Amino acid sequence: MSVRIVTSLWDIIVDLFTDRCPLAYKNFLKLCKIKYYNNCLFHTVRKNITNSKRGTAAMAVAGTGEKNLNASQFYITLRDDLNSLDGEHAIFG
Repeated sequence: MSVRIVTSLWDIIVDLFTDRCPLAYKNFLKLCKIKYYNNCLFHTVRKNITNSKRGTAAMAVAGTGEKNLNASQFYITLRDDLNSLDGEHAIFG
C-alpha cells in the first residue's frame, strides 16, 4: 500500500510497511484519510534538490522519554545508516 504526499514542490510516494509496523502505518494512514496533514508545513526542506533515491519514513519521537507517544509528526530521511533510530522511531515506510 502506498500514500502520495502532494506538496507545492513535488510529490512524494511512501510505500507503507503494513506488516512490519502495523500501529504506525495505521495511525499515519488514518491521519492522511482525515486530511490532518493538509496545509501542514515541512519543518526542513532543502531547495533545488531533485532525488529519486528511496528513503525512509518514520514517526518523530514526542521527546518526553516515554514509549509509544509518537503521534502525528513524521520525517523522511535519505540516509543509509539508520542504527540511531533503533528502539525509538517507528519506521513505517
